[in-house]
Amino acid sequence: MGIWNSAVLLYGIPLPDDHDAAGWQGEELRDSVLNHHDGIGHASAGPYDRHTTYLCTDYADADMGETETVTPFDPAGQDERNARLHHACLELDYADHPEPAWHLIASQS
Repeated sequence: MGIWNSAVLLYGIPLPDDHDAAGWQGEELRDSVLNHHDGIGHASAGPYDRHTTYLCTDYADADMGETETVTPFDPAGQDERNARLHHACLELDYADHPEPAWHLIASQS
């Protein structure tokens, strides 16, 4: 067994660790909510055994030492992406979420 290092770049909102939809117990709820929010997905990334769950609209990862070229999204759709993330958070009972942002995460698994 070894440790796998990667880098993750995503646009989205982190779910707090104590939120039902962030943990294993909330996986069904999160997946159910996201099934009817087009363009919204989720990712878990972070230090080994302390990953954070993110709702996201854009996602890319790369193995350490590898290059991943990411095409920036069209700024004209920024408000729509933010609204989609906000509505998914509301449905997960997370109305006081932070503003969506780009997150670059060194991840281990």
